[in-house]
Amino acid sequence: MALWRGSACAGFLALAVGCLFLLEPELPGSALRSLWSSLRLGPAPVPPGPVSPEGRLAAAWDALIVQPARRWRRVAVGVNACVDVVLSGVKLLQALGLSPGNGRDHAILHSKNDLEEAFVHFMGKGAAAERFFSDKESFHDIVHAASEFPDAQVCLLHQRCIDIVGKEAPFSSTWPQDGGDRWKSSSTVFSFLHYVGGNAALIGQKFAANSDLKVLLCGPVGPKLHELLDDNVFVPPESLQEVDEFHLILEYQAGEEWGPYKAPHANRFIFSHDLSNGAMSMLEVFVSSLEEFQPDLVVLSGLHMMEGQSKELQRKRLLELVTSISDIPAGIPVHLELASMTDRELMSSIVHQQVFPAVTSLGLNEQELLFLSQSASGPHSSLSSWDGVPDVGMG
Repeated sequence: MALWRGSACAGFLALAVGCLFLLEPELPGSALRSLWSSLRLGPAPVPPGPVSPEGRLAAAWDALIVQPARRWRRVAVGVNACVDVVLSGVKLLQALGLSPGNGRDHAILHSKNDLEEAFVHFMGKGAAAERFFSDKESFHDIVHAASEFPDAQVCLLHQRCIDIVGKEAPFSSTWPQDGGDRWKSSSTVFSFLHYVGGNAALIGQKFAANSDLKVLLCGPVGPKLHELLDDNVFVPPESLQEVDEFHLILEYQAGEEWGPYKAPHANRFIFSHDLSNGAMSMLEVFVSSLEEFQPDLVVLSGLHMMEGQSKELQRKRLLELVTSISDIPAGIPVHLELASMTDRELMSSIVHQQVFPAVTSLGLNEQELLFLSQSASGPHSSLSSWDGVPDVGMG
């Protein structure tokens, strides 16, 4: 606990010193050196020439934020997990017979037209987003219709495209409707790439790359996801389910054009009909597993998936989440990973309903930081959108 109390103090101190640099850029060097020495931070950094206020702020953070002195050995991660199906967004929408119209955001997708409008809205900004698709049958019909498009191609990750018309694709994948490797029609083989998906599963997979760490993952893990996970990721039997949750990842490349829209940055638009993660169904399994696993660090994510749920369910699950976090021993840090959201009321509840005070650290990008500020009436909340490159994580 003392370690993390010290880390928190260092974080607040970094913010204070950064503000000092920002608000008083012309503060005499002697005063800054005196402050630095009094804080016992070692020799004061001497910038090579004029430095912007932003540069001074970055320098303050770099000097004050250090890695924890003690390494973690056991990490517990929950509670959202799925299989990501990655493909070209423009090609999929073309396969659905859609044309680029007026871009418009939708908090929840109810139809193919909603999908098209939301996709081009974010593609034009080069911004990432994730939305819930409300109709189960329509969700599966979208992928099935794309598989029958005669000139379909799938853009795979790492900017590598494979023409699959009349050819055997070197990559194959499964889909729960038929259990086969690919959907086939008289003229087309429409292939997908499958990846570990869901922030919790992705973070767990990243931790598992370190052979010295033991990783517990709690989330709705189906057979395909279980197959994709690293052998070093332990999934309790209570987290296993018969059917995977699939999320469609519509990618676009920097400079890619569709009608009047041109993507300024490469990014992705995610949508799904995911009820298990939406209800945070594995929260109780996650919490009950902690006592036996005895983690040094807890990483929590998946709150954004509740956007497709009723307000009553959202409030109920947030209260249960806060209660669960409160049961975690005080000496174990809890990291909360946020994600793209549109429901300001839900985000405001996350901020004000004792979730933030219960966690040690946050993970979010610039878009999510602006949305958080807008939901809580914080600084720069009057900005309509983030105009920078929204691909730098902040923690």
